[in-house]
Amino acid sequence: MKSKIILFFAAFLLGHAALAWVQFRATEYASGYVRQEAAGHGVRLHDVSFRCGGFAALNALRWENIRANVEVQPGGSFARERSFAVTIRKLELVWTALPASFELRARGIRMVSGIVTDTFEEKTGTAERIDRGTLRLPLTYAFWNRRMARREEGVLFHELRDLMRKGETRLALDFQATAFFEIHGIPIEAGILSGRQAGLTFLRIPNADLLTISAVLEEGLTGEEIRILSRRPVLAPQLLKIRNYARTTAYRAGKQNKAVPKDAYRHVLWSYLLTREFGEAFAQEVTNAHEVDPVIASTQAQHKMDFNNNAIGRRYARLGYEEATILSRLLKDPAVIRYSTPQKSF
Repeated sequence: MKSKIILFFAAFLLGHAALAWVQFRATEYASGYVRQEAAGHGVRLHDVSFRCGGFAALNALRWENIRANVEVQPGGSFARERSFAVTIRKLELVWTALPASFELRARGIRMVSGIVTDTFEEKTGTAERIDRGTLRLPLTYAFWNRRMARREEGVLFHELRDLMRKGETRLALDFQATAFFEIHGIPIEAGILSGRQAGLTFLRIPNADLLTISAVLEEGLTGEEIRILSRRPVLAPQLLKIRNYARTTAYRAGKQNKAVPKDAYRHVLWSYLLTREFGEAFAQEVTNAHEVDPVIASTQAQHKMDFNNNAIGRRYARLGYEEATILSRLLKDPAVIRYSTPQKSF
């Protein structure tokens, strides 16, 4: 009897080890294929690692401690390549119904921005991150039909890329996480939730969290700015940091040199940085939102000045000027409107 128990456990351990080896080899092969397919859709994966967890249930496979560096090519709201370090604590693939219905379930998702490439990033502190994420994603995968499977894979990669670039996708997924970043050295937390409307799933930050963030800023957010930030949770920390950085930089320059038109510099620099990071169209949308029902009352002359200087910032970015030259250029540029009438305080 004792020998039978020992043989049973030995067989069980041997079978478990064999399954782990098969799962590992299959996952290695699949990850290479995923990297190749993702690259064709503007997403590059590097340094992928994982640990196989075997069966989570009779119909579910599990992987643990998945890590990858992700680079998303320009497109959508990304004017430049953006990189992220992604980790997933647990990932399960659950076979939910015959013949080809699955659900991808992930817990412990963490995504850290890896951009440290210019003066702005060097001066604004540590990179922001999205953490404590959970995901449920229903999938249909006709694995027995290679042509159909490739088409489904292409749609999946395309939609996940759009989710990162635009904050929306046609995939009917459920996602929750928390964004962490700093403003004025103050730690900020904001929830990220998924919602579904008109056939699209979009990510959003609750307005209550954005109102809390607005109270931390020297100049609060307008209703239009809150709307844009709410629908761009992946971009929101960067957008807020650029806004705050432009204001602080212009204020300091004005203190050092009374000839610096602080408000004009702020708008030119803000629009320049937004354009360089996110492209002209989105930069214009963001800066225009600041002029709609502003927190600080403005005259028509002040709005005209701001719109004009925002356009100059976009032009400076389009021409490829370095950030360090922006102040000297605007001081000499006759197209810059330096002050409104009456003069606007900063």
